[in-house]
Amino acid sequence: MSGFQLFRNSHWLFLLSISLLFGCSKGDENAAPQRIPAVYDKGIVKGERVARNIGTAGGTIISADGRLQVTVPPESVTDDVVFAITPITNTCPMSSGDAYRLEPEQVSFQKPVQLTLNYNDTDLEGTIPEALYLGYQNEAGHWNLMTRSIVNKINKTITVESNHFSDWGIVEDFKVKADKDIIQPGETVRLTAYKSIALKPEDSLLAPLVDPEPFDLRDKVRWRTIASMGVLTADGSQAYYRAPDEIPSNNPILIETSISGIPLKNPVTGRVYPNGGLLILTPITIAGGNVVTLSYKGTDYVFTNVVIGEANGKITVQGVDENWKGIHLIANGSRAGAFAYGGLHDPLKSSATINMGPFSFGTEYLKCNIPGEFFSEGSFVVSKWADVGEMVKGSFSGTVYSRNPPGTSCPNEPEKHTFSGIFHGLRQY
Repeated sequence: MSGFQLFRNSHWLFLLSISLLFGCSKGDENAAPQRIPAVYDKGIVKGERVARNIGTAGGTIISADGRLQVTVPPESVTDDVVFAITPITNTCPMSSGDAYRLEPEQVSFQKPVQLTLNYNDTDLEGTIPEALYLGYQNEAGHWNLMTRSIVNKINKTITVESNHFSDWGIVEDFKVKADKDIIQPGETVRLTAYKSIALKPEDSLLAPLVDPEPFDLRDKVRWRTIASMGVLTADGSQAYYRAPDEIPSNNPILIETSISGIPLKNPVTGRVYPNGGLLILTPITIAGGNVVTLSYKGTDYVFTNVVIGEANGKITVQGVDENWKGIHLIANGSRAGAFAYGGLHDPLKSSATINMGPFSFGTEYLKCNIPGEFFSEGSFVVSKWADVGEMVKGSFSGTVYSRNPPGTSCPNEPEKHTFSGIFHGLRQY
């Protein structure tokens, strides 16, 4: 990723709107140049499209990953219409997670439909719930923040109403972004506090975004490490963290960024920030090589003999001990994403096999005297995927079932066990 692209990939709203409200007079030679909305590439499809026919009675459609729900009230459309949700790559510079292409596009609904997106802990890395909005990208490539986004911190949702569809996703008001979120012992990483720059909306509902900028209240930004491990050097909106020479027991390391002196009320969106301050936590994982951790049958395992790679459109992660006992994960895909367990001939499905002896358990299983294959609930999540030689990471959880041991009869129900874990390390192929 180029430095310019990295600069584009981060944050805040306040200062531009203040300058627009209290800016220089027309004849001021030092007046700042007029800003225009930034243009970003459109996202590309990366997941399963879900479609449903909804008519005048209204209805609901949910994305394949369960993250986004669209509620269509009665009489929003005058006839049966195919509604669809497709996950796409997210090109919004201040965002996290996938974006979603909603259909039908270029249709104005008779009544606003409701969009509700579930956010998770990963979405909050480097930001806080109060900074989350929903936004959409228009045909010109401009991302627009929906000023009336409602955040429910108990249910962890963001909700808006809209009378049209496009590409939608999270828009973050501000964020602390690290050049890398996984580093080696002794390695140094740069962190930057960014702010979104949003133009004051003409209709009070949406605010077009320009390129984000580093936070410029230099004397109002404070940095520290929560566990006091490693060395942190701060310089205004940026800080440099050097990891300790050995992997710490508390991992990941949390970098705390405290920002004071901001407006109590966002002049663009009206959202209130208590006490005019922000407290943001950014995790940095210190990894000494490739690691897979596994919790299984009441025991925690750590595997350092790990292979991570992708071939023929399938991502593979395998962690084993010296006796080749361990876990093997496969995802039918070549990008970051959540892969539910299923048949590997199906796109965006995955499998997990655990062999801790004397025989293996897997997410695919058979039922006695019932034809067909069955798959457990759960998923293999690749939260970060990169080129060969770069750091990747993810997690997995679910239930594995027994494959009948040799010489035994078909049981009524296969033996089953829950499992979970994480992986991180360098992609090897």
